[in-house]
Amino acid sequence: MRELHLNVPLSVADALDILGSAPQVIKAKFLNISSSGPTVRNTEDRQVLRLLSHLTLAGKARLSHLLNKVAGPSLQSLSLQVKEGPTFDDTESFYHLRDFLASCSVSLSSLDLSELCLQEANLITLLGLLPSIQELSIYETRNNTPPAISDLFIRALTEVGITPLCPRLVWTPPTVDWVKC
Repeated sequence: MRELHLNVPLSVADALDILGSAPQVIKAKFLNISSSGPTVRNTEDRQVLRLLSHLTLAGKARLSHLLNKVAGPSLQSLSLQVKEGPTFDDTESFYHLRDFLASCSVSLSSLDLSELCLQEANLITLLGLLPSIQELSIYETRNNTPPAISDLFIRALTEVGITPLCPRLVWTPPTVDWVKC
């Protein structure tokens, strides 16, 4: 099996077991990771997913617990989507995300972050780990979250005269879809 796409309720432990039992998977999508189910074993060991190039994780569970247990040295594309669940705004979750991104920093070229509620300084720290990033998508709509994108963030990405945070980032102008009323 080369591709895995699951949109059924899975716990973090279930998703880890599936990834561990499918070392040949290149693309994996887990679109409904829930908080219920068995807990993740507390070990220091990480599953190294050597062939995995695309990973999508979405759900209401603490996705950082899954990221803390895997490494993706060949990962090219990562999409994280928090759906009404715990975000990455606490220190432990941020460190798990940071360590996971460090494990795939050389190969990762596309990053999609949706509703993670990252603080601006943490987002800048994460992007500083990713010299190969070419595509970046950040989507935040939660009302109680300070925006992760400010003038400081934009300057860190684009400032002339300093080394840009993401030197390979490709700028694509936004598109506007016009709606007829």
